[in-house]
Amino acid sequence: LLGPDSNRGIDIFGNFEGYLILVQYKNYTDVKVSVDDIKKFKEVMLRYPNHTTIEIFVIFNTNRYSRNAINRAETSELNILLTNVSSIKLDIINYVIEN
Repeated sequence: LLGPDSNRGIDIFGNFEGYLILVQYKNYTDVKVSVDDIKKFKEVMLRYPNHTTIEIFVIFNTNRYSRNAINRAETSELNILLTNVSSIKLDIINYVIEN
């Protein structure tokens, strides 16, 4: 695992089961993750090979994702995983198993 650098949005880099794992964490407590947040995240992620990369957007509580943000991630051509701090490990494992 590597921590943040001047990457314009990636907070953690890692590898798991042959996938490059890119994580962006937001500490949103008063607002929900918006579709614009997902769009900005996708712009950064387009620099990486899609078929071997899992892009993970992490917040403290999953009820902080707006419905539009969830829809954007689910319909994206990228491998975007929306999760929360307490579920991230299991969500990554399940995502890799399912794909």
